[in-house]
Amino acid sequence: MVGTEDPHVRWVVVRPDTLREGEVSAYALHEHPVSSLFRPDDTRMSNVADFMCDLATADGSWDEWAGRLPVIVDRT
Repeated sequence: MVGTEDPHVRWVVVRPDTLREGEVSAYALHEHPVSSLFRPDDTRMSNVADFMCDLATADGSWDEWAGRLPVIVDRT
């Protein structure tokens, strides 16, 4: 298992809810799931891609989420 202290591997696991098609829109990031199995939230695939690009290119984004498992959902 790779933990957060491994000097050779840095990771972020992006956890979307119910994936939907659509253009990039406002989204929210959370430490833990915010919906239930019976009332899932939507997450646009384009928002997941946008956040992953942010992790790779935006100053400080990777450092903020490294070794964590953010949940991404669309803002309503």
